[in-house]
Amino acid sequence: MGERTPAASVYRFQDRYVVAAEIGGGGYWQASDYAVALDVGCGDEELGAALVGALEESVVREPQENRRGLMRHILRAGKVRSQRELMAQAKLCHAFGGRDGIELLPTRNGGASGPQRGYTPLEEAVIRCAADLDAAVLGQLLREAIDACE
Repeated sequence: MGERTPAASVYRFQDRYVVAAEIGGGGYWQASDYAVALDVGCGDEELGAALVGALEESVVREPQENRRGLMRHILRAGKVRSQRELMAQAKLCHAFGGRDGIELLPTRNGGASGPQRGYTPLEEAVIRCAADLDAAVLGQLLREAIDACE
């Protein structure tokens, strides 16, 4: 996807999803103040619509110079106190959208410390779909992408 492609992050906790818009571009993304929490039992249409909303919100955001506290909306929605706690509890799937379609990119969670720390993209597991996909189908594909996360 292109440099100015909208981006979002979807975190899956044991009991909830957190769908968050990202800001930035050119390979550098940061959290925005947009984060929505959904019950893990929500419908596919609700999950897909939340992702579409986050991608739309990403379009109107500009990168911020002061990154301090940008994760607070995600942490609050996930009911965790730190990024370390977030990484201990959540799977992460990146989403990139544009006119050419949507890419769902699962990750491997290497934890908060150690040589494999952080979320590493699993390029071989990427799911591509049309940009105008029905929200319910998008939600179903998003669940499949999250299931591919390690």
